[in-house]
Amino acid sequence: MTTTTLERPVTVQPNSPLFLIALPVHLLHCVAQVVSTDPVKVSINKISLYREDSAGSGEITLAATDGHRLLRIVLPAGSTQIGELEPGQRLIIDPAAFKKRPLTNEKTIELFADGTAEIVNSSSREIKKVFWKTTDTKFEFPNYDQLFPDNFHNKPEAPFAFNPSYLLDFLKLAKQYGSNLVVKWRMNAATTPMVQTFHVDSKWLPLEGEVTVEHLLMPVQIRT
Repeated sequence: MTTTTLERPVTVQPNSPLFLIALPVHLLHCVAQVVSTDPVKVSINKISLYREDSAGSGEITLAATDGHRLLRIVLPAGSTQIGELEPGQRLIIDPAAFKKRPLTNEKTIELFADGTAEIVNSSSREIKKVFWKTTDTKFEFPNYDQLFPDNFHNKPEAPFAFNPSYLLDFLKLAKQYGSNLVVKWRMNAATTPMVQTFHVDSKWLPLEGEVTVEHLLMPVQIRT
């Protein structure tokens, strides 16, 4: 780890917690907005952080869903600082610490194996400590990749309907973090998932790389 990457020097102390990964903290805030708030739905009231299962791969995927909408963010190699997070390893993250939007100067979060995390303020050098690990880990996170259509023809051929609060939540994120205030909307039939995307402005990304936020929204079924 370098001071450029994490905005502060890192000294490994004896018995210090194992460093797993550092990534843009505002992206965790984005996915935290769509987790389920139902305490019974254990498998979808958390955030998934997954490292691609191939040797040497540095691709990281953040995902969360409440069963009606899903947010997926793929961070390409080089856009995060990977420590001891193994290929194919998934972290199940408690969203509580990330519901509130971080300060503008809080760019990077470091996750450690003991369940602690540190958010670094690039201006004041203040370090905020939070907890990311959840005790509910004995479940399988939904296979979110299979929900995204392989292609879109963008001809719904019928009126489509959606929950306005879900769309409003996503548009707020796009306005705050988007690079050009443009949201792309792709669809097929009026009864299949719709996907909205925006590119993250580089000022929210401490490292290099182009990052896209994908929002999959299930349409409301209209009875005729």
